[in-house]
Amino acid sequence: MKRTLLIITLFLFGLIQKGYAQKYHRIKANINQEKIDILYKNGFEADHFHLENGVFTAEVSDADVALFKKQNIKFQYLIKDLEKNLAKVNKAIDKQNAGKNLRTAATPANFTLGSYGGFFTMTQLHNILDQMRVLYPNLVTAKTSIGTTVEGRPIYMLKISDNPDIDEPESELFLNAVHHAREPMSLSQLIYFMWHVLESYGTDPEITTLLNSTEMYIVPMVNPDGYQQNLNTNPNGGGMWRKNRKNNGNGTFGVDINRNYGFQWGYDNTGSSPTTSSDTYRGPSAFSEPETQAVRNFCNAHDFVASMDFHSFGNYCIYPYGYATTNSNPELPLFQQMGAYLTAENGFVYGNAVQTVNYTANGAGDDWKYGEQTTKNKIYSFTPEVGASTDGFYPAQSRIIPLCESTLQMNRKILKLSSKFAELTTTAPTSVTSLTGNIPFSVKNSSLRNPSYTVSVSSTSPYVLSLPGTQSFNNMTLFQTTSGLAAFTLSPTTPVGTPINFTLTLDNGHSPVTKTVTIIYDCSTPSNLQSTAVTTSSATASWTAVAGATGYYFSYKTAASSSWSADSLVSVTSVGLSGLTQGTVYNWRVRTDVCNTYGTATFTTQLPCTNPASVSVSNITSSGAAISWTAVAGATNYQVQYKLATSSTWLTATNANTTTSYSLTGLAANTLYDVQVRTNCTSGSSIYTSTQFTTAVQTTTYCASIGNNVSFFWVDYFKLGTITRTSGADAGYFNGTASVTNLTRGTANTVSFSPGYTSTVYRVYWRVWIDYNKDGDFVDAGEQIVSQSTTGAGIYNANFTVPAAALTGQTRIRVSMKYNAYSTSCETFTYGEVEDYTVNIVTATSNKQELAGAKVSSEINNEEATLTDLQARIYPNPTSSELFIDFKNQSSKNMQISIMDAKGVERYKTLLTEDHNAYGIDVSNYVPAVYFLKLENGKKSKTLKFVKE
Repeated sequence: MKRTLLIITLFLFGLIQKGYAQKYHRIKANINQEKIDILYKNGFEADHFHLENGVFTAEVSDADVALFKKQNIKFQYLIKDLEKNLAKVNKAIDKQNAGKNLRTAATPANFTLGSYGGFFTMTQLHNILDQMRVLYPNLVTAKTSIGTTVEGRPIYMLKISDNPDIDEPESELFLNAVHHAREPMSLSQLIYFMWHVLESYGTDPEITTLLNSTEMYIVPMVNPDGYQQNLNTNPNGGGMWRKNRKNNGNGTFGVDINRNYGFQWGYDNTGSSPTTSSDTYRGPSAFSEPETQAVRNFCNAHDFVASMDFHSFGNYCIYPYGYATTNSNPELPLFQQMGAYLTAENGFVYGNAVQTVNYTANGAGDDWKYGEQTTKNKIYSFTPEVGASTDGFYPAQSRIIPLCESTLQMNRKILKLSSKFAELTTTAPTSVTSLTGNIPFSVKNSSLRNPSYTVSVSSTSPYVLSLPGTQSFNNMTLFQTTSGLAAFTLSPTTPVGTPINFTLTLDNGHSPVTKTVTIIYDCSTPSNLQSTAVTTSSATASWTAVAGATGYYFSYKTAASSSWSADSLVSVTSVGLSGLTQGTVYNWRVRTDVCNTYGTATFTTQLPCTNPASVSVSNITSSGAAISWTAVAGATNYQVQYKLATSSTWLTATNANTTTSYSLTGLAANTLYDVQVRTNCTSGSSIYTSTQFTTAVQTTTYCASIGNNVSFFWVDYFKLGTITRTSGADAGYFNGTASVTNLTRGTANTVSFSPGYTSTVYRVYWRVWIDYNKDGDFVDAGEQIVSQSTTGAGIYNANFTVPAAALTGQTRIRVSMKYNAYSTSCETFTYGEVEDYTVNIVTATSNKQELAGAKVSSEINNEEATLTDLQARIYPNPTSSELFIDFKNQSSKNMQISIMDAKGVERYKTLLTEDHNAYGIDVSNYVPAVYFLKLENGKKSKTLKFVKE
């Protein structure tokens, strides 16, 4: 009966245990930080996740999955049931990496993978620690226990230093791993680093100095009970147990060791949990667990400068404080500086818990190590999280060594921060020409301890007469760099070319570091060598006098030759050379009469300055052109000039163009230009090479305007001058620019138009424009000549007068009819139609129709009416386009008109065969300048000045 009850009890206990054995999954969801905060407030327990661009990736429990569903958050399984399927996923990763040489030159020779999915079993770990002691008894202690776990397992520690079995007055560093049982990667990278420092001692000067100056205390596994639990349930890896194995007395097991430390323990229920079944259960009280008690007592018994609590995963480097969202760390700037320093190579994200893992954590080890400063001194503590979110807690075997290497430089740097370590660098010259000199050096401190260093200089050379004493660099702050000089004096008997070895020694009080500098003594050579007055066949070589020299040996050669001319002894500091070959590179050298070392220099003789072989013109527009020419050897730059073909005055476009092309702009349309180019050389300038070109005719482009629907009405009729068009509906626009009629400046005109309708009559709105100034638009004052509405069919008329200042020549007239409102000149509208035509603006003649009744007296041709009496005037003045002559109603028949520039060059000439009240001349293509207009009639003449803008 008792046996039966025992079996039933064990069976029921197994069912209870199985009920608490949750499954874990890797999921992905699209959520923001606000939603994550809500999850944590409702019991979310995932302590590792990755959030980037709104994509959340994490390894979560069944309870967390249920919480996602309760909060209506959609998610996707990346790996469902990690313990069951992780091996398959990692196998695929290993297959992908097959053939790659995962071991590198930096991989320690003694580091191997374990049998626990590539990680170490407990037995393998203990064997490795024992093997380290056997192979390196002078660097590492035998493993010893600092405490016992809940289940009675020892928590092993060992020390690595130059005298490991002696407690020396050196800086102390604390490294540990596996607070959380499912994070074996934290252990592997620590073992990797331990092998690295052991194997590098004696061959790597940096590691040698660090171990000579520091004691590293290492606890490879803080939570052996939890680790063994995962080994028992998942011997090939993948076990998701996190806590220790404390029996909580209510059917649940385990306390999160990294929530059980005393600083801010139980600060809130978000950064840790009071629920015993939670993965972040903090325990019944601070330091309730033997594992955290062991770490506490161990830290209190030592004076650690810094520590690292290794975890996985996330690629983070976390520092205190993490218990609250706002970091109250009084040395936060220093931690930020150290975080940047530690992660410079691996790119880990550094910050406190909120800044890295996006949640708070109270009762954590790094907060206690730094925050507790009563029972011990403060410890600058960090928590690296090794591995990416895609690696998870159990990375594939092919990823283990790369992840170990990702923390190598970070681990070396925490060793530097804990030690008294500085870097000595020198910028010593490779040679000196004086018997005295200096060796510049600098000392950069990488220690947190504000240490002091000394630098001394020694030499075994018999030619060194004096050296400085030992220099001290005291109380250096972290990353401080201080410079120094080591002055020396050499013997006058030092042979030229002798290498002098100096040894600089940096001493931190534990392990001196030396750096050897070799400086060659060389005699003084002439300096400031210069080649001047270089021509096509001559040059002058000069240098600065050397103290003690009574003469100088000089020689030269072409660069292509291997033979120097015979040395010439001169007593001056310059030599003139002649008879040289043009366009040739020459070398010359000079030394003193007491030294065999030459100073050397180079120069190139000039080439003759020839003009460009040809000049061509391309890309010709109405206002510009591209000028190009053949390159000339030896040219410094080029000068480009241009002018109107009718002008005698050249305009300089550029004096120093360094390429073989130049773009002219601002030219007049349809105009003949001359252009010329010459070469500028250091020896002078060449003659010009010239050509001619004509600019293109200027074209005017107008905006589009159209009616999209002519189903109901359209422009049925249009008439102006000789243009008459009757039509049905076009396609909303009619291009009638081929039709041209003349309009006379200053005269009245009538424009006629008529709408066409399908049936119903609508009110339509008419506008007509003429581009009087030919600028391609209809928006200038006076260019709108019609604006009226009509209702019903029939021809409508409107009168307008062409302005006297309208530019002569052809231009655009636009007619627009629109329903319900007036259109603009560039509008696309729904109902109506637009038509374009061409008008030709001409100058008025003396007939009554064109001059609107102006009276011409035959008596005006009487010679008694002199030009002086004509009172002729010109306008506008200044002008930019057209110049008008007002004859004041007096006869202009047989009048000769000419225009000259300021140099007397004739630009324009014509003879009027009819009378004109006014006469216009297009000067838009003239170069801006002062011009003179001359009127001549027989023996009479009058000259008027105007300005072209």
